[in-house]
Amino acid sequence: VKRDFYKDNILIGNELDENRYKEMKETYDIDYTFNKPFEDLQLPKYIVDIMLFNPPYGEYNGVRNAKKYLQMIFDRELMSVNSAIVLVLNETDMRDCQSLVARYLEKLTMFKVNQEEFEKFGQYVLIGLVKEKPYDLNNLQDVANYKEEFAKVGSLINYIVNEKIEFDIWDR
Repeated sequence: VKRDFYKDNILIGNELDENRYKEMKETYDIDYTFNKPFEDLQLPKYIVDIMLFNPPYGEYNGVRNAKKYLQMIFDRELMSVNSAIVLVLNETDMRDCQSLVARYLEKLTMFKVNQEEFEKFGQYVLIGLVKEKPYDLNNLQDVANYKEEFAKVGSLINYIVNEKIEFDIWDR
């Protein structure tokens, strides 16, 4: 797959599964491909302008993988200000990541994936932009704003889960 329309961008792909890694490396025009755990992946700060975040399901040491890896992305400051992140998560992981979404992201939109994919994985898509400054949980005003944002994110998740609004751009 050639990508002339965004040739000035650098594409980075990381895949743990060996077969999917080989397919990614051989099939797609990706500048840098990696086949290693995210913990071992060393990238410069602020390198990411758009990220597809679709982590492995499950947990490690009592922490859901989605929350662990999303926190690592923010702690490592991989995303530039106003960069976009597309989270593809099931309901459990979406709710588990609610605190991070509220703290670090803004201008959110969320959809249920199309019915065929939803039946396989039960996933939702949340798209947001990285805030210029995440809420400082040591600052009383930021804590108040964070609590308000946390409630809004929870309401958004509840609405999408209950209404089952699909992400289906082809019908629009």
